[in-house]
Amino acid sequence: MEGAEYRSLVVVPKTSDVTNIEGLRGRIAAINKPHSQSGYNALRRLIADYVHMRVADDGDIPDLCGGHAYFAKVITTGSHQSSLEALAKSKANVAAIDAVSFHLIGQENPALTDAVRLLTLTLPAPGLHLITAHWRPDDELQTLREALVDCLGDPKLRPALDAMCITGFHFLDREAYAPVLEMERRAEDMGYPVLR
Repeated sequence: MEGAEYRSLVVVPKTSDVTNIEGLRGRIAAINKPHSQSGYNALRRLIADYVHMRVADDGDIPDLCGGHAYFAKVITTGSHQSSLEALAKSKANVAAIDAVSFHLIGQENPALTDAVRLLTLTLPAPGLHLITAHWRPDDELQTLREALVDCLGDPKLRPALDAMCITGFHFLDREAYAPVLEMERRAEDMGYPVLR
């Protein structure tokens, strides 16, 4: 986590011969869910950026998607842990796992996170939000925010907060989440509306 933002870790099996994004072409990608920012949208944007990048001396790299699939296959696993399991069992070659989930999974199942290695990081995005009813009055919203801050100083709650890796809260407005939609729009603009 970087303040209120986080990144996804793009990981490959520890034994993989892949050393860069180009090495992923024609491989199998594992995603947790198609509507996931950390496991899908961030990876799609990374691939879209790669296939459209420019090399200073060589001019344009051809559009490697060109309406065609970048990956041989994209499998949906249902969870970040299941995506890591797919990598560990050689059912997939790459997955994007949000950094907090990766850390928490590693605490419970270090063999699973030890079975992969970091290839790269995705672009940063605002962290997951806590939500309440849209009709809640401003004074109640302020009370809820103050209660969250009070939790941080409660010694009885410290073990639970530490277990969840919660060290603070940031209060963001809706506009702070615009980069998530912009990642999606930018990938679509580059001709990569679906991770494939």
